[in-house]
Amino acid sequence: MQPDTPTPKPESPFFRGIQALADYLGVSDKTVTRAMRKHLLPYVRLGGSVLFRRADIEDALARLTVPAVGSGKRTARKEA
Repeated sequence: MQPDTPTPKPESPFFRGIQALADYLGVSDKTVTRAMRKHLLPYVRLGGSVLFRRADIEDALARLTVPAVGSGKRTARKEA
């Protein structure tokens, strides 16, 4: 008989609360609140709770990502 091994809990499709999302993103709860007010992050208000769909947050972050441009090397400007 095999010992009981804990089954990994599936990742929730939601972040429950502002602090949970802030912890995931590595930012303050104030930063998340500001982004909500600016309508940069989609959320669901359910009674007194705020939920963030994981897929919606990933999509929002993809839309907000600024692409890298160039090789990253700085070149001196030629003066005319």
